[in-house]
Amino acid sequence: MGYPLGVIRGEGWVRCGISPDDVIPGVSLNTVCAGKPTGTLYIDDGKNCSPDPGMPCEDANLRILGDPNPRWTGNAHTTFRFHKLELSALVDIRHGGLMWNGTRGALWSYGTHKDTENRAVCTGPSNADCTGNLHAFGDNDWYKGPVTGPGAGTKIPIGYNWFFASNLAACPFTGIDEPCLENAGFVKLRELSVAYSFDQPWVGRTLGMSSIDVRISGRNLHTWTKYTGLDPETNVAGPYEQIGAADYFNLPLTRSFVITVGLNR
Repeated sequence: MGYPLGVIRGEGWVRCGISPDDVIPGVSLNTVCAGKPTGTLYIDDGKNCSPDPGMPCEDANLRILGDPNPRWTGNAHTTFRFHKLELSALVDIRHGGLMWNGTRGALWSYGTHKDTENRAVCTGPSNADCTGNLHAFGDNDWYKGPVTGPGAGTKIPIGYNWFFASNLAACPFTGIDEPCLENAGFVKLRELSVAYSFDQPWVGRTLGMSSIDVRISGRNLHTWTKYTGLDPETNVAGPYEQIGAADYFNLPLTRSFVITVGLNR
C-alpha cells in the first residue's frame, strides 16, 4: 500500500470510520459506530481491548494521522516614518499544520509535565489502583469530542495509570502517535526595529560625517500559538524542514537583538 508524501503516519486509537471494522476481536465497529461521525473515539468497558473500563483502544494499523503542512502562510510588514525616526515590524503567520510533540509525551511518562501536576494517587498500574482526578473521554475538559462504545461516559482516575502504564499516552515510548499531535499554527512577531538618523551639525564636527544611522532590531520576539511546546517552528529534522514535523526536546528558535550603526559621508 502506498502513502502520500508529506503527511504524519503512525498508530492511533480506534476511531469510527477510520479503523477497520474488525480491529477489535469480537466487536463489529461498524455496528457500534452506526450513525456516529467519522473520528468518533471508541471507549471500551474493559472486556474487549482494554484491561480497564473507560479507556480507548489501540489501533495498531498504520494510518495517516494528519498533515504537518500549513493550509496557508503569509506575512505582514509595515514601516512608519516620522521625520528622522523610523519604526518597522514584520509578522509571520502560519495557519494550520500539525506537530508531533514527543517532548510532551515523554514528560507525561516521567510525571514532570504540567498536565500531570494534578493527578490521581496510584499504587499500581490499573484504574482500580488509583483514586482522584476523575475524567471521562469526551468531556469538555478531557479529550473533548464524540465517543461511543460500551465504556463511553465512564469516569476514570487519570494519573500514572494513564500517562505511563496504559501504553496509550506516552508517545515516544508506545508507538501510538495520535495523543501527541498538536496544531502548530502561529502568529509570530518576527522582527521589530527602531531607527533614527542623526544629521545635526555636531556629527560633522565630531566625526566628519554627514549623518549617522542607528538601528535597534529584535527578532523572534513573541509567538501567539495554541501549540504547547516551546516553539511550533522547531523540528528535530531541522528548523526549516516541515515535512514530518517533530518536537523531541528541541531548542526553540533564537531570540536575538542587533544594534546597527551606519556612517554616511
